[in-house]
Amino acid sequence: MKTKIPLLITTAIEVTAPLTTMSDPHRRRTATLLAFQEWLKITEVDDIVVVDGSDVDFRSELLRLSEGCGKRVEFLHFLANGERTRAQGKGYAEGEIVRHALSQSTILKKSTHFAKCTGKLWVENYAHCLSVFSGDFQCAVNGKWQIETLDTRIYFAQRDFWLNQLSDAHLRVNDERGYFLEHSYLDRLREIGYCGVTLEVPPIVLGRSGSGDFDYPRMSTYRYLSRRVRYFVFRRIY
Repeated sequence: MKTKIPLLITTAIEVTAPLTTMSDPHRRRTATLLAFQEWLKITEVDDIVVVDGSDVDFRSELLRLSEGCGKRVEFLHFLANGERTRAQGKGYAEGEIVRHALSQSTILKKSTHFAKCTGKLWVENYAHCLSVFSGDFQCAVNGKWQIETLDTRIYFAQRDFWLNQLSDAHLRVNDERGYFLEHSYLDRLREIGYCGVTLEVPPIVLGRSGSGDFDYPRMSTYRYLSRRVRYFVFRRIY
């Protein structure tokens, strides 16, 4: 698709969403900064936009870590609707963060495409994933024989497509009822008849899970290759 597009990192240092095991703000902040440092090492990322939806300002730490790296870093923070976040969950908050980012970020306003990654995580094979991105929206998928949910931890999107088709999908999320952002995005794309959502290359995601409070293990070669085969099939069906 493109050689480089802006990266949007979504964060919530002071979490209020239910079903979030890792809730300590200090630990969440530390994990987010660690992942940010990993992103700074990736050549294919020039512009990074970090947006915190819990209104925590850690701009100075980001600028200190990125000083002299040659990358452009923009930081925004605001307070997402706390009542709805507590009622609906982290997927609702994430949708609000992305919507805020696309409307307020100087970098994202000028870009036709962007990549989104959840804070505390990074993608080891980001360059390969970016190189095969084509279309309006693509990400990893879950399901053995058919796509059951999308993996919204990392996705690639055309800016206007996200705004026109996905900007309100998070309003339907209800974590406590088991209806997550991964379901809502997939349902919305099916409603509009969108095909080609499966990213050809499975992202190798590393970092810390905020929901489960565990480190993502490095994907084995067997698992990676089996996913590539499955994605190859899905790309030709959906």
